[in-house]
Amino acid sequence: MLDLRLDLGIDDILKRLDDLERRHVPFALAQALNATAFAAQREVRAQMPDRFTLRRPWTPRGVRVGKASKRDLTARVFTADWYMETQETGGTRPPAL
Repeated sequence: MLDLRLDLGIDDILKRLDDLERRHVPFALAQALNATAFAAQREVRAQMPDRFTLRRPWTPRGVRVGKASKRDLTARVFTADWYMETQETGGTRPPAL
């Protein structure tokens, strides 16, 4: 017969939680942020034909995601196209000289 006994004190539990917070929670947060950013990217791309007249496929492809990491918990959805801000907010764009 196998007899197994495991004794953990509060200090052992706190030490394990510190490891969990330090290593695993930031990873899980980064994964959740990235999943949310990619979902937002898909939604923005899906709504673009309703908001703009798209004559070429590269404008939706310009919607990009900056991924979060364990060390930098910031994810962002942005456009690589310089002209999209004026298209969204309105205004006049000066001609190229």
